[in-house]
Amino acid sequence: MRNGANLTFIGDLTVANSDMTSADDLTMVISGALNARYTELLGVQKLVVNGSFGSFPAGDTISPLLVFDILDANGTITNVIASSAVHIANTTLSNTLMDGGPLVSISGTSSITTNEIIATSLLDLRDTSRLYHPPSDDFGIYLHDMLTLRIGVSAAIDANSRGVGSWRFIPDNVSFDANRGVSHGGAGGNASHPIYGSYKTPTHLGSGNNGQLGGGRVHIVTAELGEVELNGVITANGTSGSSQTAGAAGGSVLIEALEISGDGVMNAQGGNHGSWRECCWSTRYSPAGGGGRIAVVGLDPVTGRPDSFDELSIYERFSVRGGTSPVGNGGVGTFYIRDNDQEFGDLILDNEDNGGPETWLDEPISGYVDSIYFDGGAITGTVADTVEYLTHNMSADRYVDTQLRFDI
Repeated sequence: MRNGANLTFIGDLTVANSDMTSADDLTMVISGALNARYTELLGVQKLVVNGSFGSFPAGDTISPLLVFDILDANGTITNVIASSAVHIANTTLSNTLMDGGPLVSISGTSSITTNEIIATSLLDLRDTSRLYHPPSDDFGIYLHDMLTLRIGVSAAIDANSRGVGSWRFIPDNVSFDANRGVSHGGAGGNASHPIYGSYKTPTHLGSGNNGQLGGGRVHIVTAELGEVELNGVITANGTSGSSQTAGAAGGSVLIEALEISGDGVMNAQGGNHGSWRECCWSTRYSPAGGGGRIAVVGLDPVTGRPDSFDELSIYERFSVRGGTSPVGNGGVGTFYIRDNDQEFGDLILDNEDNGGPETWLDEPISGYVDSIYFDGGAITGTVADTVEYLTHNMSADRYVDTQLRFDI
């Protein structure tokens, strides 16, 4: 099929002996739209789709493939499934599931919107390629089963502004003033909206506000001995306000891996303020959104986090700050990291020198963490579960921008 041809069958379609014009007799090339109740590709081991193909109903509607290539293409494929490999290059694609067996490779200028990717050996995101999930989709983007997730220097998993949309808040059915900043891990500026979610296992979208979308949801689970090589970006920021509207809250990033390395960055920041006017409305319009939540758990105590992931480097490269606004900054979100030999893990709170409201830990906890870091300072060892203890044992430069309260 060539030159954007559109082939539709009400019944089943059988293709024998692959594509006569392809380079080999095991490959079929489609440059157009193919619609059938079921497509049987006899003798075809590799399917190549390119060009502007509109909608292509692969997955359960097509016979199993060894290799599925989507090159220089634009369209929608419900399920991209192959038993040996999926290769995608310079393609704009929307789908709900991608399963490449051992390998999924995404390169070039590809822009992929999906909910789930499975790769049992390597998921390789290269060049300037981007992964997104659909806006306001509670499932977010779920990448799992791989031994290695590799995110190149200019590549990104981008869940910015993919969270809850206008006039919807989490928890649902919360009554809230839409001109005030919304919360997630940290409180929104001037907020009456409650903090929600878990700092240990963040899985929620960021709340939106008055037209601004919160940050989305990224969940990465490697295989038992898996690693994440992060040299690019994983981000789930809330949208900044515009025209006297408040910022949205940051989203969530949860990584479950044995090792994490690289020089990349992770963000789940609250949105900044929009334009504002210094008058009677100045305390209402355009406050900022609260920071989101990031957690990295299950790390090997020896090799799990190299020097690029030590406490000082984390401050430079990972951000859960609240948004900024002259009428109310957002509170800091939570960054949590736990090695397998830690009973409780390390909690990091850094609002990057921006004053903001208190950050509460609302979930039931034992009252202890292994370490708490504030703007580069740390309390090590067993930490008591009272604000008085924390205040007494932290010097001023370690207790900046925010308060920590245990709800027990």
